[in-house]
Amino acid sequence: MVHWLAKKAAEEAERELLDEDRVRAQLLELQTRYDLGEVSEKDYDEQERVLVERLSAIREAKAERGRQ
Repeated sequence: MVHWLAKKAAEEAERELLDEDRVRAQLLELQTRYDLGEVSEKDYDEQERVLVERLSAIREAKAERGRQ
């Protein structure tokens, strides 16, 4: 039972880490906050870079899983 539970928890964590929609939603929220003046251009650029890198890493991880 413990092994099954640990496996399910790991699967859910991986699903969340590889969720492109979640990152795209964060990008959209960031853009909205920038447009409303809630985020400076510097902060926007930094946060956007991090999110785009995360999105890229997710896509690479999914491509790698597809090759296995």
